[in-house]
Amino acid sequence: GERAFSGCEELSNISLPKSLTTIGNGAFSGCCNLVEIELHENIRCIGESAFSYCGELRRIISHIPKERLLPINSSAFIDINEEYYPRLYVPKGSKDAYLKSEGWGYLKILER
Repeated sequence: GERAFSGCEELSNISLPKSLTTIGNGAFSGCCNLVEIELHENIRCIGESAFSYCGELRRIISHIPKERLLPINSSAFIDINEEYYPRLYVPKGSKDAYLKSEGWGYLKILER
């Protein structure tokens, strides 16, 4: 739900359940020690500011195939470490789709 883990400063990584389809607005906002997040293929919506102010976020592992990829709000990853953006690992053959999809393209996208 919205702001579910917001401000959980001790949270460093999380693997979301495969049954999860929505990451609510501000769900992980302010989780300043969150380093890694894994997004399963059933994610359909990532809310506004879902991962804002996650200054230590380094790796986002997405299992969302290009056929099911939806645009995300451009604020989903706002105010993360601007010195370097996290690496987004995507399924093989889907890098171009992520680059063209709203909200994903400014992350460092690598195929796995």
